Amino acid sequence: MSADSTVPKLAQLTSTIETLANSAPVVVASSVKVYRDEGLSEHLIEKALRESGVVVVVEPLVELALRDQSGSEWLCDAELVVRVKVNQSRNRDTAHGGAGVDIYALCASIMGVMTRSRHPGGEFAKLADKPLALSQFDKGLWSYDLSFTKEAFYL
Repeated sequence: MSADSTVPKLAQLTSTIETLANSAPVVVASSVKVYRDEGLSEHLIEKALRESGVVVVVEPLVELALRDQSGSEWLCDAELVVRVKVNQSRNRDTAHGGAGVDIYALCASIMGVMTRSRHPGGEFAKLADKPLALSQFDKGLWSYDLSFTKEAFYL
């Protein structure tokens, strides 16, 4: 087995997804920040929610499913979650720095770029069976989890 050199390496996958999320049209047209969470981003996420009211977080890998293996080389499908968080009262306060984005338009924009953009490896990310899930809904914060799979290579 020899992986195509364009298939992202496992260690680079969340960085690749962060780059793609940053290219989503709603992100590009707004003040929305995208962060790759490596366990130390909580203060950045909270700051973005206080300032613009919106943040996109590329979470750590959730799970791997093996596709093929030859010795120490293997190809897998990585399950990924991109979390869209919105503090609605701050988001809507555009007169004082709120992003003013529609959460559903933002979710659709990220899902669109993930499934329509040419990715390393030539495969598009695939939506999970349930690609959007409301993971937090209260007066102060809405949070949607967008779930995908993407192939990755390890050598």
